[in-house]
Amino acid sequence: MDATLFSLKKVAQLFQLEGPWVLEDLIARDKDIEKLITKDLKGAVAIRSADLPILGRTLFKRSKVVENNHGKCLTFFTTKGGVLKSTLCFNLARLAALEGQKVLVLGLDIQGDISNALGVGHYSEEDVSLLEVDRLLGEIKGLGEYYFGNRELEDLIVKTDLEGLDCIPEVPELALIPEHLSQRNRREYWLREHVIGKLKNRYDFIFIDCSPNWTALTTNALVATDLLISPIETKVNNFRNFQVYLGMLQKFTKEMGLGFPTLFVGTKHQSQRKLAREIKDWYESKLDKNFIGQIRESSIGEEAMALGISLLEHRPDCPLADDYRLVWARIKQTLEQLSESRASFDGMEPLLSQKEWDGTNQRLN
Repeated sequence: MDATLFSLKKVAQLFQLEGPWVLEDLIARDKDIEKLITKDLKGAVAIRSADLPILGRTLFKRSKVVENNHGKCLTFFTTKGGVLKSTLCFNLARLAALEGQKVLVLGLDIQGDISNALGVGHYSEEDVSLLEVDRLLGEIKGLGEYYFGNRELEDLIVKTDLEGLDCIPEVPELALIPEHLSQRNRREYWLREHVIGKLKNRYDFIFIDCSPNWTALTTNALVATDLLISPIETKVNNFRNFQVYLGMLQKFTKEMGLGFPTLFVGTKHQSQRKLAREIKDWYESKLDKNFIGQIRESSIGEEAMALGISLLEHRPDCPLADDYRLVWARIKQTLEQLSESRASFDGMEPLLSQKEWDGTNQRLN
C-alpha cells in the first residue's frame, strides 16, 4: 500500500482501537469522518496519513491538560548528545498531532536535527543544484530574523505534512542570539515573554528542542517551560555524567526560583544487557516518579526517522511504539496533575551522598 495511505487495520493499531470495525462504525455514523475515506490501488478502504489528525481529534477530543486555551510548553534538554533527544521530541510531537492536538515545534539546536526530521527545507542532493538549494533554504526564516526585528513571529511558522503540526525551524542566524542576549535586561525571559507567551493561546503544546550545550537560549527555554523532558541513556558514560547534569539543573532552578517538574526517559535501552538493566533499575529507584519509562534501542526507530514519520506511523504494532505511548501517557498525566494542583512540583528525591554514589560507580564498573 502507498506509504501515505493507512488501511483501517493500521489506523486501528495506531490509535489502539479494538479493531477496524470501530472505525467502520464511526464512518457510518459521522459524515465528517466519512469524507476522509479514500481507496488504495486495490480498492481497499484507506485514510490518508495527512488526515489522521482529523480522525484523532474525534477519537481523543481536546487534551485535558490545556486550560482556558492556554497551551503547555515542553522543553527537551540534556547536556549529552546522541541520546535521542531530537528523536524523542519528534516522535512525541507527531503523536500529539495525530491525537488531534495543535502542536508547535521550536528548534533551538543549530544542527537543525528537528527541522530536518520535520521535512523543513527538504531537498534531494541528487536532483537539485547548489543555486536551487540556496534559494530554497534562504526562504526559510527562523528565530534570528525575529530577534533582530527583521520578521514578525508569524512569518517564522512553517506547516508540516500533518494538520495541526507546525514548526519554527533552526536557521544559521540562531547562533547570533546568545551573544546579544547577554546585553539585555531580563535576558533569561526573552523567549518566554516574546515568543512562547505569544503562541500559547494558539497551540495546545509547544515543544522546544534544545542544543545539548547549555547556552543562553537553553536558559531561556528552561525559564519558559512548563515541563522538562530529559532523555538519559542506560549506559555507563551517560550514567557517570548524570550527577553533574542533575547538580547543574538543581542549582539553576533554585537560583532562578523555578518550579517546573522534570521527567527523565531512559533511551537506547538494551534489556538483554545486565549493565543496562542495573542502570535502569538505579534510575527507577532513585528518581522514582521522575523516571517515566524507557525507549529501547531498535533500528526500526531509525527507519521511521529516515522516512520522516513517527515510529507509531511506521510500525504501530511493534514494542517500540508502546514505549513511546507509555512515555506520552506519563507526560500527560504529569501535566494533568500540575494543572489540577496549580502548584510547583518539588522535583526529584535528594541525590545520593558522594559516598553512596562512588559505591554505585564501583559496582557498575
